[in-house]
Amino acid sequence: MSIDPIGLVIAFTVAGLFGGWIGYIGGVAEGVARERLRQDVKRSHRPASVLSRAVLDVLAERQRQISVEGWTPEHDDGHDTEELAFAASCYATADEGEAPPAVWPWDWSWWKPKGRRRNLVKAGALILAEIDRLDRKDSHEQ
Repeated sequence: MSIDPIGLVIAFTVAGLFGGWIGYIGGVAEGVARERLRQDVKRSHRPASVLSRAVLDVLAERQRQISVEGWTPEHDDGHDTEELAFAASCYATADEGEAPPAVWPWDWSWWKPKGRRRNLVKAGALILAEIDRLDRKDSHEQ
C-alpha cells in the first residue's frame, strides 16, 4: 500500500496536528502563515515537493475559515445537503463582482468573490471541508 504524501499533509493539517500554525487571529499575514506551515512540515519530515504555493494557500484558507470565521467541523457537519460542495463550485467558476449563482447555498451577504486565484483557493478549502464532513459522517455510520 503506498501512502499519498499530499493526502497526509492535508489530513494532518486539517486535523490540526500542527496545532495553531496558521492563525489569522491578531492579523497574521498569509505569507507568514504559509512559511510557518512550511517550517512545521519540514520539521515533521514531510516531502517539501508536495507543498506548492497552491496547496499551502488552500490549507491556510481552510484554517482561516475555522479560526476566524468559526466554521468548525461541528458547524460543517450541519451542512448535510451538499452546501459546502455547492459553495465550492460557485467560487470555482466566479468572477470578481458578479452576483452569486442560483445554486449559492447561503445568504448573499456571504458571497465574496475576489480574483480568479483567490476564488479557487476558497473553493479548494470548501472542498476540503466537504470531504472532511463526509469522512466524519462515514466514520459515525460505521
